[in-house]
Amino acid sequence: PNNGGGLSGGSIFLIIFFCGAAVYVGVGMLVKWKFYKASGCELVPNTDFWKQLPGLLMDGLKFTFCCGRATYNKV
Repeated sequence: PNNGGGLSGGSIFLIIFFCGAAVYVGVGMLVKWKFYKASGCELVPNTDFWKQLPGLLMDGLKFTFCCGRATYNKV
């Protein structure tokens, strides 16, 4: 319990996380625009990673909920 009235540890973590994410995206977009002459969706930093992320998350969830067992279809 935080009886002092200040910010909790979770609040501080979230502030740092979102500020860091904003700086990461902002600086990444600026670098790609200034040095690589990118525009539109190409401005997003690490575009390939962000495109692959949903599939990687699904693979991780399947692995977790299948307890590591391979799920192959019978031929």
